[in-house]
Amino acid sequence: MGTQKISAIDLQSLGDVIGDIRNQIHPRNVAFFQDYVEVHLKQFHTIMIESGALSGTNPSSSSASGGGGGGASNRK
Repeated sequence: MGTQKISAIDLQSLGDVIGDIRNQIHPRNVAFFQDYVEVHLKQFHTIMIESGALSGTNPSSSSASGGGGGGASNRK
């Protein structure tokens, strides 16, 4: 990525694709998918917000945005 800014739409699109994949995999594999893929997506999202790498954001306002994290508490 280098110094390129990421837009909120980029992260939303990535989240949508992850959701689509989760809906297409066998139900038995959903927990593994959440543990090994989704958890990293949430970490990536949080880091981007906290670092101000999203275009149009600054790190000092990240607490107001909610961060979209959540980790294990969002799992079934």
